[in-house]
Amino acid sequence: MWRYRWNGAGLLHEVQRPDRQVVRFAYDSFARRVDKTLLEPVAGARYRAKSHTRFVWDGDVLAHEIKIAAQDGGNPVVAERTYLYEDDSFEPVAHQEDGRWVHYVNDQIGTPERLLESGGDVACELRRRAWGQTEVLPGATASTPIRFQGQYADGETELSYNRWRYYDDDTGRFASRDPSGLAGGYRAFSHVRNTQSWRDPLGLTEARGCDDAWRGVPLEIQEKLAKAGLPRSGQYPFKPKLTKNRKGRTVVQTAQPEKGPRRNDVGRVDENGDVWLRHPDEQHGDHWDKQVDGGADHVNVNDDGSLNH
Repeated sequence: MWRYRWNGAGLLHEVQRPDRQVVRFAYDSFARRVDKTLLEPVAGARYRAKSHTRFVWDGDVLAHEIKIAAQDGGNPVVAERTYLYEDDSFEPVAHQEDGRWVHYVNDQIGTPERLLESGGDVACELRRRAWGQTEVLPGATASTPIRFQGQYADGETELSYNRWRYYDDDTGRFASRDPSGLAGGYRAFSHVRNTQSWRDPLGLTEARGCDDAWRGVPLEIQEKLAKAGLPRSGQYPFKPKLTKNRKGRTVVQTAQPEKGPRRNDVGRVDENGDVWLRHPDEQHGDHWDKQVDGGADHVNVNDDGSLNH
C-alpha cells in the first residue's frame, strides 16, 4: 500500500512505498524541492538513508541535480546532471552528464521525444501516451527524467514532480488539490484539458503550448502579425526577447519610433532591433505595442506573450 503525507504548506513531504522504503522531500522558502531522500528499513522501526538527490534551481526551472549514495567511503556521487532550457521557457534544450552533452528533440508542446549525441546519433527514444506515461525504447544510451514541461519523473514514487504538486500519469490527475483553492477553478485535481496542445509547467494553471498561435485572430490582425515578423507557433510566441550583454544580463535600451501616433514614446529594442512600447490601458490592461514597419500600425501583446487585441 502506498501512503502519502503532506506538510503544513500543502507540499508532499513523505511517501511510504509497499516495500516499506520511504521517500522524503525537502523544500526551500520558495516551495522548490531541494532534496529527495530514499530511506530503507533496518532492525525494528528504524530507517537509514539509502540515497540523497540534491536539486539546484534557476528561478522555476531545474538547473542541476546531484545524486549521492549514503556510504561511508569512496566517491559518494552516483550521478550529476546540468540542464539547459530555451530562454524564458520550461522547454529543455540539452543536459550534461558524465562529461558529455545530450541534446533534446521535443514534440509540439516541448516534451522530449528523442535525445541526441553531439554528433547527431540517437541516444534515446521516448514513446509517450496521452497522459504522459513514457516508455524508453530498447537500445538507449542516455536518459532523462523530464516529461511534460516542468515535470520531473520520480522512479521512487511513480509520480512526476510538477513544481507545486505531483502528477500521476496513470490517472492524468494531480495527487493533491490545486493550492490556489477556489481561484483554481472547480477541477481541483485535474491536469490540462488536452496534453497535445496545452501545458502546465507549475502545476497551477494550464496554458496553450503549441502551434495555432493565430487561431481565431481576425485576418486583418494576422496581416499585422506577419508584417511584425511574429511567428505562428511557440511557447510564448509573441514575447519580446530583449538584448543581453556579454555577461548574459538584460540590457534595457531606449528608442523612439520615427513616426506614428507614439513617436515621442520611449520603448525597448529587442535582439532583432524591433521596438516594443509599454502601454498601460484601462480597457486592455498593461501590454506591449509591437510596432509594425516602424509606422502607425502595431500589435498588442500581453506580458505572458499572448495576443491582447
